[in-house]
Amino acid sequence: MVKKSEKNKGITLIALVVTIIVLIILASISIGTLTGKNGIIGQSKDAKEQTEIAEEKEVVSLATVKAMEKDRFGNVTRENLQEALDELTGEGETKVTGDTIFTILFIESEREYEVNSAGEFVEPIDYANIYTYTEDGYITGLKQEYIRLGTSNFNKKYATTNDIMISSTYGESYLIDELNGTLRIPNKIKNTTIIGIDSLAFLKIVNLKQVIIENGIKEIGKEAFYKCAVLESVTLPETLKNIDNGAFAFCNKLKNITISYNVQYIDYEAFYGCDNLTSIIVEQEEGSLSGEPWGAEYATITYVGNEKILQFANGYLSNKSEAELEELILKDEMYAGTFDEWLKEQGKTRDDLRQEASNNNMTYEEYLKSTIIQNNSWIVIEYKASILGILDKSVEELENIFVEKAKESGAEEGFGEINSFDEYLEKLGVTREEFEKVCKENGIRSEEDYLKYMIVMVVYEL
Repeated sequence: MVKKSEKNKGITLIALVVTIIVLIILASISIGTLTGKNGIIGQSKDAKEQTEIAEEKEVVSLATVKAMEKDRFGNVTRENLQEALDELTGEGETKVTGDTIFTILFIESEREYEVNSAGEFVEPIDYANIYTYTEDGYITGLKQEYIRLGTSNFNKKYATTNDIMISSTYGESYLIDELNGTLRIPNKIKNTTIIGIDSLAFLKIVNLKQVIIENGIKEIGKEAFYKCAVLESVTLPETLKNIDNGAFAFCNKLKNITISYNVQYIDYEAFYGCDNLTSIIVEQEEGSLSGEPWGAEYATITYVGNEKILQFANGYLSNKSEAELEELILKDEMYAGTFDEWLKEQGKTRDDLRQEASNNNMTYEEYLKSTIIQNNSWIVIEYKASILGILDKSVEELENIFVEKAKESGAEEGFGEINSFDEYLEKLGVTREEFEKVCKENGIRSEEDYLKYMIVMVVYEL
């Protein structure tokens, strides 16, 4: 047997160690190639995820088309969108939430997508990271990271308080580039319902070009957009009630604005110094608002009455049967009985109405529609319900929406902790049977009507 030298043994051990190290390096490279962030497996996972996202978006797109086809006004509603998704994916695979912006959750992947009532994809925005706001629902300004301070007469010790931007009361400020000169004012941030824009909230933001205020906002505070020098487009909500002193003063690029039928007060200097504001359209009857032209010295005020409601009414009533039109008249009159009983109390018959229609060169259906529009009562509730996206909701959905609104607006009265409509009734001290009886006695013809009416009343504070 030949005995190996110690020297050769040492060389063999070194070679073995080197070989092992090389193998480990090669293995790590191979593993990295497979499992690293940019590795084959990682890239495969990314590709698979992107494919799944594309497929889910395609499902959402198809569902929105189906949902719009189901709605008589061609809009997406939560109920129709959920129904369309169930048809495409099967029940329980998705969940739709929201009223005007709809969030679609795919249960298995836990991915969410948002679309609006026009069926357009909406990129989710975390408004809590953008705006500062109070517990009682007033937006007070922008977070520091979304605004840059100017230098004109500005004392920086006033710039921030606990991460809250005091909107450059003493100088100018600029939106960061990512906002593209646009502010969308939401009606909800986290669990807080937003009802107003506070005084001085956005004054002197010199590159703000567009403001879109969502339905649900009721008040624009004093000098909220004061001296936003390049602001040229403002979309006011249907729910707006008050526009305070100097709210849009010295917004010199603003050329036109539309005031909704729900506005009750505009301060006489709300648009002071808006020298290029030449057209203010008011969706109310002339004389319904005082103080015109509200500081806009060169503006022409055009009152268009209830034009929007008329347009809605014509579309809404177009496919109604005689029986459905008669039912709407009973809702207007808050009458609990039948149409024949109501006519009898008026000393009339259907034949009398048909004769009146003929005398006015109308069919009976046209006469009923005309009566409903002239009454301008329940049709306004239906119009406002359509704005809130609750027109075609089921009773169960309306109950849930009503409970949510009751909790938001009635916390001080002890309704803040209710979690169901039955709990609401219990808080009132009535049973469902008693509730239904009271509704009928007062001419409210169904629980659906009551819920729809009360939701509209709460949101619009009528």
